[in-house]
Amino acid sequence: MRRLKFGFVFFVLFISCGWSGAEEKPYPTHKQVELTGVVREGFGFDANRKREEYFFLRLDKAISVDADQFSDERKGVRDIQLVPLSDVAIGSFLDKRIAIKGKLFHSFSAHHHKKVLLEVGETNDARAVSKP
Repeated sequence: MRRLKFGFVFFVLFISCGWSGAEEKPYPTHKQVELTGVVREGFGFDANRKREEYFFLRLDKAISVDADQFSDERKGVRDIQLVPLSDVAIGSFLDKRIAIKGKLFHSFSAHHHKKVLLEVGETNDARAVSKP
C-alpha cells in the first residue's frame, strides 16, 4: 500500500511539472524575433462591418507570447496576423513556407483579426524556406 501511495504522489508531481519538463520561454513582445510557418489568407470585418483581407502565418509549432500593456501572456499560439509596415509583398508568399522577422504584439484594434500580430518592417525580413 505504501508503494502505491508513493507511486501516486510521483505520478501527480510528474503531471504537474508537464510531460516534457520545463516549458519553453515565451517569445518577447516588441523585440525582433524570427518565426517559421506557412502564409495563409484570411478575411475579417472591422468595427464598421467593412470586410478586410489579411495575411497570417500558420506556425510550424505553437508558441507562447509574453504579456504586454493590452493582454496577458498567450499560450498555444498557432496563427499570427502579419502587419507589413512598408511595401513587403506578403501576398507573394501565399501558401508557401517562410521564415519571417518582426516584432510581436497583442491585438488591440478591430483591424486585428488574430490574437497576436507580427509587425514586419523590411522587404528582406521574409524569405521562402524549404520544408524541414
